[in-house]
Amino acid sequence: MLQTPETGIKTKESYEVNSRGVEIFSKSWLPEASRPRALVCFCHGYGDTCTFFFEGMFVYFS
Repeated sequence: MLQTPETGIKTKESYEVNSRGVEIFSKSWLPEASRPRALVCFCHGYGDTCTFFFEGMFVYFS
């Protein structure tokens, strides 16, 4: 199920801390050779993960 990183796509993972001190995870996929043309925001439910289930979809859009 683990995939190797796609060429031509820059992936970034980070955490932001909200006002209650809770870490919020975010991940982005950006094309390396061109500027982004749109923004897609995916907010999944509790217990889901974007790392495995949606990796292919975001790589495709990148």
